Amino acid sequence: MPSTMPGISIGQAQSLLQVTDRIIKQFPEVDRVFGKAGRAETPTDPAPLSMLETVITLRPQREWPRIPTWYSSWAPEWLRPALRHITLDHISQTELVAQLDAALKVSGLSNAWTMPVKGRIDMLTTGVRTPVGLKISGSDVAQIEAIGARVESLLSSVAGARSVFSERTGHGYFLDIELTGYLYVDLEGRDPASYIAEANRLLDKQAGLLPPGYSLAWSGQYEAMARVYERLKIALPLTLILIFFLLYANTRSLTKTLSAPGRSVLRHWRRVVPVPGRIQHERGSMGRVDCAPGSRRRDRSFYVALSRPGLRTGPPDGTADEPGRATRRHPHRGR
Repeated sequence: MPSTMPGISIGQAQSLLQVTDRIIKQFPEVDRVFGKAGRAETPTDPAPLSMLETVITLRPQREWPRIPTWYSSWAPEWLRPALRHITLDHISQTELVAQLDAALKVSGLSNAWTMPVKGRIDMLTTGVRTPVGLKISGSDVAQIEAIGARVESLLSSVAGARSVFSERTGHGYFLDIELTGYLYVDLEGRDPASYIAEANRLLDKQAGLLPPGYSLAWSGQYEAMARVYERLKIALPLTLILIFFLLYANTRSLTKTLSAPGRSVLRHWRRVVPVPGRIQHERGSMGRVDCAPGSRRRDRSFYVALSRPGLRTGPPDGTADEPGRATRRHPHRGR
């Protein structure tokens, strides 16, 4: 999703799209390229002419050019699909994006790489199409642009930034002027949280960067991630407490409640790695476990019934006369 300076004409945008599409189509991994400039006649597409969109359709990876690897000289063709799970014999999608970005270093153009649907959702929810965005708020548009240009040069030096682009909100032709400028930061090989932490340390060292009345605020996907993190700090402990309470209410034993996660992991491990000579009593887990007449506790959850030692699915002779003995009933066949 390339961006350029505001005020670009329709003819210039068309020419720029033709140049970039021609460069992208030269890559053998690319099947089709479609570029768009401007916006449709709908309120859900607020893109100006300076915000270009290029949709790239890739060929299947089996048709990508091969690169030499450790099994290229000896592995037969039928074995190579399995070996590709260990080492690819073609470039990865991340490497392809890096090569495309290097080939599209056009003067006055900044690239941001994302998926089409994801980019549209990010634009509608956060107003920023990159993983990280920085809002600059203030009362003077010219001052906002000056701060944005300076911050753009600073953030470009932070590791992990593929491209940094500052909007020129005062340029171009507008009827309404929004007194908030954006910086778009596209990341490569780094998570937004660590990048923002390092960027904040860099910006804090810049004395006089923000005049009185101006502020910076991070936005983009990081803003949504921060909200989810704050909610999880409350929801996750409450969920664990609720699980602990339900297990304890069923077992009436603190020891069994605390050891339940370990038993669950062991049960799933036994399903993956069967132990010879051991009866897999977990099979038939869709069956219903009841307690025979005479038992004090008739209502037992299937999980607890299977985890209690000593419970069997019935005696060898098929009777169930002993009190408290569990029997298994098929959901469709009855007893």
